[in-house]
Amino acid sequence: MPIVRVRLAPSPTGNLHIGTARTALFNYLFAKKQKKGKFILRIEDTDQSRSTKAYEDNIKDGLTWLGLAWDEGVDKGGEYGPYHQMERLSLYHTYINRLLAESKAYPCFCSPEELEAERGKMEAQKIPPKYSGRCGTLTQDARDAFKKEGRKPTIRFRVPTGTGKRSYVDIIRGNVQEDTSLYGDFVIVKSDGIPLYNIANVIDDHEMRITHVIRGEDLLPSTIKQLLLYEALGWNPPEFAHIPLIFNPDRTKMSKRKNHATVNWFRENGYLPEALLNFIVLLGWNPKTNEEVFTVQELVDRFDLAQVHSAGAVFDEQKLNWLNGQHIKKLSLDDLTRRVIPYLLEAGVLQSQNDADSYLSAATKKEVVFSDLMRVVSLVRDRLTNLCETGKSIAFYFSVEPYVAHDLNWKANSLETTLATLEFSRELLQGIDTKNWKKDFLEKKFFPAIEKNNWGNGDVLYPLRVALTGLKKSPGPFEIAEALGKEETLVRVNVALQKLT
Repeated sequence: MPIVRVRLAPSPTGNLHIGTARTALFNYLFAKKQKKGKFILRIEDTDQSRSTKAYEDNIKDGLTWLGLAWDEGVDKGGEYGPYHQMERLSLYHTYINRLLAESKAYPCFCSPEELEAERGKMEAQKIPPKYSGRCGTLTQDARDAFKKEGRKPTIRFRVPTGTGKRSYVDIIRGNVQEDTSLYGDFVIVKSDGIPLYNIANVIDDHEMRITHVIRGEDLLPSTIKQLLLYEALGWNPPEFAHIPLIFNPDRTKMSKRKNHATVNWFRENGYLPEALLNFIVLLGWNPKTNEEVFTVQELVDRFDLAQVHSAGAVFDEQKLNWLNGQHIKKLSLDDLTRRVIPYLLEAGVLQSQNDADSYLSAATKKEVVFSDLMRVVSLVRDRLTNLCETGKSIAFYFSVEPYVAHDLNWKANSLETTLATLEFSRELLQGIDTKNWKKDFLEKKFFPAIEKNNWGNGDVLYPLRVALTGLKKSPGPFEIAEALGKEETLVRVNVALQKLT
């Protein structure tokens, strides 16, 4: 059995789309599950008017961030390169010239206006429009005459006559059949000499020894045409698997042009690469289990193309947020803290210093060392659904949100009651030694004392929470107090008491 070789062949005409990332993942998982399988990255840059180096770099950077390392291809090389289509033009024309010499292809001199008129005439007659093939019977003299007029021909593939319905077995969709008599001879080379997708794709996949083509459902209509080209060139085709489209919740197709559909957007908005991979693999693949949270290695071990369904997959952002939260909880505290730092810098919560593990609080200009950050991040990790939330969630550590005296009141309590409970809290806190300044010890001191004074927990803990953070919702006041330390905790309590007097 030949070594499995799969490829991702994006066009660098936009940033890495979430659908392209999913295609890359399915190819990557399929290759990694096979012994010595290879995942190749090829850049299909023949659309020179829209292809840019910046888009190519974005695609490569996005794949690298996701951890989908390719074994061969752009930037890595390999024995079947080059891996940019524009560097393979001479190879394409070797095979195209062979098709021309064997009369399996021919130059077409029809102008766009003539083609449109022909199409309109067919539509008026209720005939499915297709190219008539009139340039396929031109004499050499007629061709020479068109050339003298300055016409630059395209090259069309001559669809074999009398073939009728053709079929192939798709790994995901089963038997796929189309009537080739509806095609008409199709263009394979533009008038500027640049080969189009179908012919370049076929030549590349053959020359690169691709065994399986795993791609989006939107390319399904190309497959029979490509199989005709394989047949004309005398080559055995690879196996095909067309994965389902991704839809928005309203069942519209996710647009390549919208930022929200790019890997970049999810990266900038605090999603983990492992969570995004976990999410997009479930857009089509059914693990046949109730489990939903997977590591990449678990996906490699369990992925099976036969478990990919053909129906369109709906992008559920709520589920992505949940999965992201689950993967955040799986990270070590050290790893999580290092990952959130860029977002804290971007949000202006922290300012960097020369020391890699030391920062300044933007609010207070006080030094914040890495161990301090770890401690405060630990308070919010279970509440996070993305890394961007961290700045807002831990802002209380660096400064107190503005509040007024009435904000300290628990439910219908009076300011007098709140003053009494905060003075009670200050007295207790002052009596606790710094060596015992831990959440568990604070709880042991507070809860019995609250009960002894016939207060409810909310009467005491709610004002304390607001005094320490300025927020109505936050981690528990004892967790916050531990993170802040005794000195800062008492400073904030005293500020609250001043508001009440």
